[in-house]
Amino acid sequence: MLIRAEDITIEGFKQIFKRILELKEEAGIKAVLNNPPDLFERAKLYGVQFKNGSWGWASNIWHRSATGSVVITSDEELKIEHKFLMMRVLEHILAQGPLIQVDCYIGSSKSPARMHARLYCDPQFPDIAYRWSQLNFPAPPD
Repeated sequence: MLIRAEDITIEGFKQIFKRILELKEEAGIKAVLNNPPDLFERAKLYGVQFKNGSWGWASNIWHRSATGSVVITSDEELKIEHKFLMMRVLEHILAQGPLIQVDCYIGSSKSPARMHARLYCDPQFPDIAYRWSQLNFPAPPD
């Protein structure tokens, strides 16, 4: 699958992402682990269990700050370096094992702003997917 910088737009990224998942499935390659029930067991490999039974996690989450973040709201704002980063993400998804998908609600069932959210996580970091699932409220995969 050829991924070209000129095809990278906000909507184009989402379309290519979906197409990669379809191509992998058509080829008999598992593309997504949909809310795997053994996520905690996978995550344990990256944690430390203490004497009291609680779990601690080494942080392998990259630092993000408001000053280091960019919000892109239109295709016109995409610079070539953004497109190259987006291409790199798509190439990584194409080459790696199945993504871990986790569905959650952000906001409680009583919140008027409750929103369904989905995380796709690199399979190398199941602890990130697990920790994210624990920060939010359980949701069915939609």
